[in-house]
Amino acid sequence: KRVGMDLRTRLYLAVVFLMLAGLVFSKFLLSSSQIALFCLIVLEKGGIKRIIRAFTNPLVIVLISVYLMHVFGLLWSEDFAYGVLDLKKKLPLLIMPVLLAAIPPFDKKESSLILKAFVSFIVLMSLINIIRYFTLPHDDSYRIALWHSHIRFSLLVCLSLSMIIWLFVKKEFVRYEKVLAVFSLLFLSFFLLLLQSFTGMVVFALMVPFLVVLYKKSIRNNIIKAGIGLLIALIAGYSIWAFLTVKNGFFPKTDPLDFTEVEFFTENGGDYM
Repeated sequence: KRVGMDLRTRLYLAVVFLMLAGLVFSKFLLSSSQIALFCLIVLEKGGIKRIIRAFTNPLVIVLISVYLMHVFGLLWSEDFAYGVLDLKKKLPLLIMPVLLAAIPPFDKKESSLILKAFVSFIVLMSLINIIRYFTLPHDDSYRIALWHSHIRFSLLVCLSLSMIIWLFVKKEFVRYEKVLAVFSLLFLSFFLLLLQSFTGMVVFALMVPFLVVLYKKSIRNNIIKAGIGLLIALIAGYSIWAFLTVKNGFFPKTDPLDFTEVEFFTENGGDYM
């Protein structure tokens, strides 16, 4: 019985790992792993009841409601065909919460493995992107985030950074993993700057102070506190610079109009006024 439980957990973990890999690397792998997860749940004793019970989960209800908002939005859509196509793309928003809520709960160790796997996939994808960026010739239209929009991938990077910080605070890293985690933290922060996603920068700028306030009682090392203070100062400075850059880009400064130099007549002698 114990071996059976271990085997079941390994199967669920394997499918979840495939889903995370698909989220980063392949839409086909993501779709296939969702189908595999559904089959795994349905074929297990009590699996269908867990799926039905998942619809009573408050978080699942909220996420499904977001999808239903898009469905009702079709009533006011001027392009119904595009709206249906958009709903098809957002279908995982309806299916994924139900499947994840129907999975038997993982323990703390298994949950940490899932977070570490996701971070590893994001770091690997970022390494691939940065190698492409510095080795392949490209122009202004070059997309640094392979298979992703730079906005969406920047949000995945922010999520990975928050996971690394959480794992540090909860002391889920062993000694050699701490070295890799610090490297990943610095590397992903640099890659986030390289992505030049204003949305990602804003999320990162808001995320770091929030995490500091959330885990301030767990941070006791003075060096870490000084590093966090420096990081917040850099984020604040960058945020101000980014805001001014966007502001000047959309609202450039112009010289006041000198009416003494304005022409009052057209080439044919017509009066502008």
